[in-house]
Amino acid sequence: GCFGAQAVLAGLFAWFSRFTRTTFLVYGIAVLPFFVFNIWFYAVVPVFSALMLLDAAGNLIMLALCILGWRRTTSA
Repeated sequence: GCFGAQAVLAGLFAWFSRFTRTTFLVYGIAVLPFFVFNIWFYAVVPVFSALMLLDAAGNLIMLALCILGWRRTTSA
């Protein structure tokens, strides 16, 4: 389902990546659509409860780690 998609994405990222600046940038961009999902199904079409905000928090942590990794790595 939708919640497993992030786990698959993260697993593929870790397995096949060399963790360059570009890797962190692309993964960070790939996480952005999950915020749309969270906002849409929590606020616009309220399908989920407030527990959906935990998923949004996880996405925010992943995005923050991508930004941190991007800042700390040298140019690829």
